[in-house]
Amino acid sequence: MANRLMFLPLVVFILFPVSFITTYTMAIANGHVNPFFSYISDTGTISPESCWFALLLNITAIALGSVVYIRYKQIEEYFSEKSSVWMGRMNTLAMILGIFSSFGVSVVGAFQETNVLTVHVLGAFMAFLGGAFYLIFQAFFTFKMLPMFTNRFIAIVRMIIGISCVILFTVTYTAGVFSFKGFQGKNAVKWERSEPNWGLRALSVSCEWIMAALFDLYILSFMLDFSKITFKSPQVQLYV
Repeated sequence: MANRLMFLPLVVFILFPVSFITTYTMAIANGHVNPFFSYISDTGTISPESCWFALLLNITAIALGSVVYIRYKQIEEYFSEKSSVWMGRMNTLAMILGIFSSFGVSVVGAFQETNVLTVHVLGAFMAFLGGAFYLIFQAFFTFKMLPMFTNRFIAIVRMIIGISCVILFTVTYTAGVFSFKGFQGKNAVKWERSEPNWGLRALSVSCEWIMAALFDLYILSFMLDFSKITFKSPQVQLYV
């Protein structure tokens, strides 16, 4: 699979916005959401866009999980000759967080907020918060593996993005909870500017979209790392 591995992060980078733009466009066209300041999940909770939301996010989750696994094997190989038990354990923990986040993406798509809110919110925590900590772990490994795969600038940018995503998630969740406490409308998916806590709603939604964009850009940066590794397909042996 030579340097074709470098295109896998690009696939994830494309799939995320394609998923969101597709459902957003459909939701707007069907009049299901307000064109401004709607959560990502709002645009994929009502049929028919909910069907595409689930399908596209499940495909994206598989691609993201593949990136997580290959990144795990890359780090494992780098530290294999250094006999670092501590780094090995941290790498395993990071992979668990990455798979946890990938599964969360699938959960968000499969359990829409207007159908099973509790599970949907749990999936959002897995995808965004678990993903944010995964990004921080990967920034740490980027520093540790300098200058083999990237440079210090990339490592610093990755750490900034990882920490920013933790902060953005906290603001998204906190502002979102407080905004709903003052909601007086009938349709929580389609907010109007006249609602008392519209400002908190706008803040929460904006932080979510920015967080998703930063996460996507971070994954794209793995193209630099993957361009310098190869991955051999598993061998199958027949016993007859």
